Amino acid sequence: MASKGLQIKSCIFFPIQKRTTNRKTNNRPINMVKKLDLYTLNEIKISKFLKTQITDFHKHCNTFSSFELLGVSSLNDKYLERSERMQPNTGFALFRYSPTNTLNFFDQLYNCNDTRMYIYHLINGFKGYLSCIHFFQSYKILNVGLSPQNMLYNPETLIHIVHDLTSCLILEQLSKEEKVLHLSYFQSTHYFLPIEFHVISYIIEKKETSISAFNIDAIIASYIDSHPHIKKFSKTFAESYRKECELSLYPFINKPEEYIVDTILKSTSKTWDTFALSSILINIIFGLKTVCKKSTGWLDRVLKLLLLNTYPQVEKRKTVGETIHLFDAICNNDAAIDDLKNMIICLNADSLKKVNQHLLECNAFVIEACESRKKYSLMFATLANRGSCAL
Repeated sequence: MASKGLQIKSCIFFPIQKRTTNRKTNNRPINMVKKLDLYTLNEIKISKFLKTQITDFHKHCNTFSSFELLGVSSLNDKYLERSERMQPNTGFALFRYSPTNTLNFFDQLYNCNDTRMYIYHLINGFKGYLSCIHFFQSYKILNVGLSPQNMLYNPETLIHIVHDLTSCLILEQLSKEEKVLHLSYFQSTHYFLPIEFHVISYIIEKKETSISAFNIDAIIASYIDSHPHIKKFSKTFAESYRKECELSLYPFINKPEEYIVDTILKSTSKTWDTFALSSILINIIFGLKTVCKKSTGWLDRVLKLLLLNTYPQVEKRKTVGETIHLFDAICNNDAAIDDLKNMIICLNADSLKKVNQHLLECNAFVIEACESRKKYSLMFATLANRGSCAL
C-alpha cells in the first residue's frame, strides 16, 4: 500500500505514551508507526485470529482497527509465519487504533488518594483481569508479556482490557522452532513470569542441551535477585522459596532440552498469566500508602491467595478458575478456606510494619462497605457478573 500523504508528526510512536486521567476522548483514531519485527508481526497474527474467530474480543483486549504497510509490498500468511527473526530494516507499518477513553489501570490506582476508591479499583481490577486471562486461556492464547503498562481500564464502560497483544502466543499453532524463536525473542518481558520460564530462557540463551544442578543454582539465584517482591518477606520465607524452586526444577536435571521445554510448556504455562497478575498485585499492595486503625485480615487472605499463585511448584498454584472461586470466597467473608487457613506469611520487619498499616486501612473499608452478609454478597455478585460493583 502506498504511504503518500503520511504525516509522521501526527503519529504516536511505540511504546505507547501514558495517558493522564483527565484526557478526553476524541473521535480521531490513534496512529502508531511500528517497526515490522517479530513483535508487530505477532500482533497482526493474533489480531487476525481474534477478529475472525471471536465476536466479543473487544471486551477483553484492544486490537488495531487497520494498518498500512510502509516499505513492504505485501504481507500474507506465509510472511507472518516466517521462522526467522525480522531484520531491523525490513519495513514499518502505520497502525490505527479506535479512540477509547482507556487509562493505564495502575497509573490510576497509584494516583488514587481515597482508600475506598483504591480498594474498589483493586478488587475490580483483580476480577477484571482474571476475566481477561480466562478469556485468553479459553482460546488457548498465552500472554508472556503481561505487565502494568499493557493493562488498561475504561472508566466509562467499567471494562478492563489487555492492550498490547505483541506478546500473545497460540502455542498449539507453533512448531518447535517457532516456539524457541518466540520465547527467545520475548526474554526481555519475563520479569513477572515464574522460575520455569527462566529455565527455558537460560537454555535458549546459553544454547544448552540440558541443565545440571549447578545450572539450577545459578538460575534460582538470578531469579530471586530479579524479583523484588520476594525480598519483602523474611529470610526464612526467602530460603523456603529457594528450596521450593530447587524442588520444582530437580526433575529436569540431565534431561534433554526438548523434553524440558515441552514439559514446561504443557504442564505449567496455563498458570503463567495468573502468576504474572498475582506478582504485579503483590507489588501494588506493598506500594499502598494508607494508614488506619483496625484489621480483619481480609487483605491478608488476598495476599495469601496471591502468594499461592506465585509458588515455584506448579501443583500448588491455582488456575484462573480456582483463583476466581477463592477470591469470591474471600470477598464473601468465607472463613472456611482450606487453601488459605493455615498458610503463614513471614515478612521482614520493615515490610511487616508497612503491610500491617495497609491491612488496617483496607479492611476498615471492607467492614464499612459490607455491614451485612446480604449486602456483601450482592456487591460481589454484581462484580462477578458485570466486572464492576457499586459502592
